[in-house]
Amino acid sequence: MTTLINTIPDTRPSTIPADTTRWSAQSQNSVPCQFGWVTHYTDKAYVCRTCGTPCIFTAQDQKYTYEVKKAYIDQKRNLCRPCWNQANAIRSTDQALSGTVGCGKKSTAT
Repeated sequence: MTTLINTIPDTRPSTIPADTTRWSAQSQNSVPCQFGWVTHYTDKAYVCRTCGTPCIFTAQDQKYTYEVKKAYIDQKRNLCRPCWNQANAIRSTDQALSGTVGCGKKSTAT
């Protein structure tokens, strides 16, 4: 006998707890942190601004982005992984060819 629970996929967004003590100093001083508005991460849907593909910024990706990479908490995803990889490759190539870093200053690396 098949039950209804086994035939309908769970489409609820994934949620995991946030550890705001692991955020960057800038994020810890932000309004969301000061007022305790962020207690967990939940999957967030978005559309890639380059190709228009619907994507999910998963709760696990958010935890890694904000707690490990220390990105600012108000940073949002706007590129899918393939478009991000392509933009990053173009940026790296441009910097290598121009001899500058992202801020436009000449690189001191040899």
